[in-house]
Amino acid sequence: MPDSLRRTKLTIHYSRNDKKYLDELLVYLKPLERMKAIEIFVDSRIGVGMVWDQAIKSAIEEADVALLLVSQTFFASDYIIETELPLVLTAVRERELALLSLILEPCQFEEHELARYQAVNDPSRPLSSLRRNGRLGVYKDAAKLIDKLVRRAP
Repeated sequence: MPDSLRRTKLTIHYSRNDKKYLDELLVYLKPLERMKAIEIFVDSRIGVGMVWDQAIKSAIEEADVALLLVSQTFFASDYIIETELPLVLTAVRERELALLSLILEPCQFEEHELARYQAVNDPSRPLSSLRRNGRLGVYKDAAKLIDKLVRRAP
């Protein structure tokens, strides 16, 4: 890892119904992970025997960047809305956690507090409305934004 970089902890929050989008995104984040510029936490990487709820809360507490994969099933998830999202938004306000949102499908994003924060992609053009190459371009943009955040980190 170059001296100008430090490992940034990235936590990704999503509905399990949207795993296909997560899988596509992780391909674009892999080069940053390979360079050891980022350490990605995603719930599918919680090890056997770990307390999953505590692992998620600890990851949010330690994160430098939170990436939300926003869809209607994201908003329908009680755990996300009642537990994960409040912790993320508190960290954004209290310790300046960087917040990025990818809008996956038409959803209630614009009616939610999240709309105060600039999304990676235009909410009127969610990933589900794009052809594959368009989606991949948005993932590439998200990876570039994360790379910029990593390079700016103290």
